[in-house]
Amino acid sequence: MNKYIPVKVTKMYRGKADARCYIVDACQRSNKGIEFEYEGEKRYVHPEEIANGEVTTQGLIPKFPLPDGRKTFSLVSWAWSKLAKSKEERMHEVKQMDLFS
Repeated sequence: MNKYIPVKVTKMYRGKADARCYIVDACQRSNKGIEFEYEGEKRYVHPEEIANGEVTTQGLIPKFPLPDGRKTFSLVSWAWSKLAKSKEERMHEVKQMDLFS
């Protein structure tokens, strides 16, 4: 069983990979992650990290009917540079030095 739903990225805006909201909802319902592919490179959002996505665009009108019957959809984004490069790796978190410890 595949733990990841594949999403092909054709364009990136401001270094972010986008997935449509209904794909993200399907991932959350089925406890799956997202496998992004952009220019032959794959990056991963693990199932427990799906909720870390940021809704960047709302109210988009699709050219074709959506699978869940919605009239509009949103884009959920993750920074490409922070995504895991393998299924075993986790998203990179920016660590700040604690100067007071």
